Amino acid sequence: MIDHWPESEYAIASQIGLIDTQLAPDPRRDAGQIGQVDKAFEALLEAISKARPSAKDIYELAMRYRDRWPAQAAKLHKYNAEHSSKDDKYTLWSQVEVAKRYIQDGNDVASQGAIDRLMGVYRDHPELGVELCKIANTYLEALVLDPNDKVKSGYLQKAKALYQYVLDHSSDPDVSRLWAKAGLIRLDIASGNDRQVLEQVDRLIAGYKAYDELAKVIFGIGEQYWQMAIRIQAPGGPPRPPNDTAPHYYYTKAMEIWERIIADLEPSIIVAQAYHVAGDFCLRVFRDYPKAIACYQAVVNRWPQYEYAWLCQARIAKAYKCMFRDGGISEAECLSAMADTYHRLISIFPHISAYNAAARCLDEYMLISQQGGVQ
Repeated sequence: MIDHWPESEYAIASQIGLIDTQLAPDPRRDAGQIGQVDKAFEALLEAISKARPSAKDIYELAMRYRDRWPAQAAKLHKYNAEHSSKDDKYTLWSQVEVAKRYIQDGNDVASQGAIDRLMGVYRDHPELGVELCKIANTYLEALVLDPNDKVKSGYLQKAKALYQYVLDHSSDPDVSRLWAKAGLIRLDIASGNDRQVLEQVDRLIAGYKAYDELAKVIFGIGEQYWQMAIRIQAPGGPPRPPNDTAPHYYYTKAMEIWERIIADLEPSIIVAQAYHVAGDFCLRVFRDYPKAIACYQAVVNRWPQYEYAWLCQARIAKAYKCMFRDGGISEAECLSAMADTYHRLISIFPHISAYNAAARCLDEYMLISQQGGVQ
C-alpha cells in the first residue's frame, strides 16, 4: 500500500499501523528502538506530505502520539503548523503544541520563536488569547516539574508576561480574560503568594458564572496546588525541614478548590472530575473514608457516563477495606459492603474495563472470605 499508492490516505493508515504494531509502547525503555521510531515517523511525514490530509487529521494524529512519543508528535505538529491552512483552528492548535513542547524541553530560544510566530501569524484569531494562556500555564507546569533548571527559573516571568498581554489586549466578555485571571492565580500559587487564592477564586466564580469554561479553569487552579504537592514529595525534589508540612498544605488547598467546584458550579463532567479527585484525596491523603465513599458515590449516581465512574465504584470497596483496617467498621460489615460494591460495579458498568476490574475485585473478595477475613 505504502509503496504502490503513496498519495492515498490509505498509505498514512498503513504507516500508522506499522508504527502501532511494530514499535514498543515506550521506546524510552528500549534505547535501541529510538532510531526505528524516528525512521517510522519520517516515513509517516512523507506519506502525509503526499496525501495532504486535513489539518484536523494531522493534529489528531499528533495528539494520539503526544504522550507515547512526544518528540515525534511535536514534528507532526510542526509540519501541520507550517503547511496547513492558517485559517484552520487545528493549525493554530498545532502551533501551540509546538511552543508547549519546546517549553517542556527547556529550549528557551525555540519556544520564544514558536510563540512569536503564533502571535504574528494568528494575531487576529479569536482563540489566540486563550491559547496564549495555555502556553503560560505550560511554563508554570514545567517549572514545578524542574524548579532547579536555570532556564526554567525564568518561566514565572514569562508566564506573567503572557497573562498580562492577554489582559491588555482584550475586554469582557472575552473568555480569554477568564483564562488570564485564573492564570495569574496559578502564578501566585507557584510563587508562594497564595494567601488570597480562595477570595480570588470566589471573585472569578461570581464574575464568570455563565461561562462554559469556568469549571475547567477553576479545576486548573486546583491542579496547580496538586502539582506542587506531588513535586515536593518526589525524589530529587527541593530539600525540606524534618517537620515540613508543605505537601499536606498543598493537598488541603487543592481540596478546597475541588470543594468550591462541587458546591458552587453547575453540574458538568468537570464537577464529576472534582468529586473523583476529592474522593482520591480523602482516600489516600486525608484518610477520611466516609467522605471518600460519598464523593465516589456522587460520581456513580450522577455521572455514570463519566469515563472513570466505574473506577470510582471500585474504589468504594477499597475505602471500606481501609475503614475496617482503621477500626471504623467490623469485619462482617466490611465484607458485606465490599461484596455489594463489586456486584454493583458489574451491574452498572458492563463494559470491559469495569468488568475486568470487578472480576479481579470479586476474586479478591472470594479469597478474603476463604482465608477467613480481611488481611
